[in-house]
Order: sequence, then structure tokens, then C-alpha cells
Amino acid sequence: MKKLTSILAAILIIGLVLTGCENKQEADKTQEPEKAPVTALDKIKKAGEISIATNPDYPPFETIDDQGNVIGFDIDLSTAVAKELGVSPKFVKMSFDTIITAVKNGQTDLGVSAFSITEERKQSIDFSDPYYSSSQVIMVLEDSGFTVKEDLAGKIIAVELSTTGADAAKTITDAQVKAVDDYNVATMMLKNGSAHAVVLDAPIAAEYVSRYNFVVLESPESCH
Repeated sequence: MKKLTSILAAILIIGLVLTGCENKQEADKTQEPEKAPVTALDKIKKAGEISIATNPDYPPFETIDDQGNVIGFDIDLSTAVAKELGVSPKFVKMSFDTIITAVKNGQTDLGVSAFSITEERKQSIDFSDPYYSSSQVIMVLEDSGFTVKEDLAGKIIAVELSTTGADAAKTITDAQVKAVDDYNVATMMLKNGSAHAVVLDAPIAAEYVSRYNFVVLESPESCH
């Protein structure tokens, strides 16, 4: 949005300069009505599709089924939005830390991947209205012996790059935070013992807990 505003301002400035250079004869001519600027929505409708960046690593919001299809709550929501616009959704899989850049650069029209709304992110991209409330939690092996956040002081904490979970992990005293490309890698680190915990969104943690011998620590609110 900031980039678009800058471009429009430049066009307006050029228009004013040209107007100042007109002679009286030209000024008396009937001017043709100006064309409305082409919006992002106009471009999407003309193309007949909306490109949507997503990192299918956040069940139940976005994940990949056995047939290789991207599925999940965010996917259903995005598909409904596309239908409302009268276009087809085109989902583009990429790592979470590249989605915002892809949207800003116009590589995709939209980014949908269980985003938390933060003040820092709002400086560079626009968000929809929030549609889900969540928090960050700490996930550990069931038999790890860890019961509270304080037990993990100085331990290895796996997180996904550029997530709010990565920020929350820094609140653990002397934590050795290891940022990886996706939560599949982070959970693998937890399973094989190369990490003591993973910090992630509560609903995503619940999905992993249902699949593996993981548990969420008590008092997760201390890691919001």
C-alpha cells in the first residue's frame, strides 16, 4: 500500500507540472475525462485468478494431504474469497519467511499462512480483519521431564524462521534458539533429541500432539 501511494503521488505531481506548462489555447480545450487508476483488484479480475502464497506447514490451517493437495482452514477461506471475486485461486507454496516479501514485490496477490498480526508487520503489509485468536505455546516430548517454561533455561529451542514463535522463544532464559525453514524440521529435531522444545501457535501444537508423543507445557500463557 505504501508503494502504491508513492506512485500515485508521483503521477499527481507530474500532472501538476504539465498543467503549469499549458498555454491559454490548450487550457481552453475541452479536456478528456481522466481514466480511473487500475487497482490490484482490477488486475486480479482481468487475469481470472488470484495468486496466494502459503507455507503448508501449519495444520489445521494449511497442510498437504496424501494426494499432494494443499488443504486446511486458510485454504478453504481463501477459496471462498476467490469465488466471491469471481476468480480461481492459485496457491503458491513457499517458505514462511519469504511470503511477506513475495506479496510486497507483487510476486503473489495475497499471503495466507496463519499469520499473527504484529505492529512490525503492519508497517509493510496490510492485514485482513483477524479471524482467529491464538497464543504461543511450548511443546516438548511427553517423557522429557520438563513441566514449565523455566525448566528450559539454557536449552535448545527449535522455531520456524520469522515467526512470532521465534520471538517468544527468546523470552526463555539463556535459550539456544535454532531457527529452521519449517515446523516439520523443528518437530523432527524434537523427536530425534536435537532440540528440547518447539515454540509455536497453540492450534498447530494441538495438531502435532495428536500425531506424536508430544505435550504442551503447563502455563503456556507465559510464552505469549
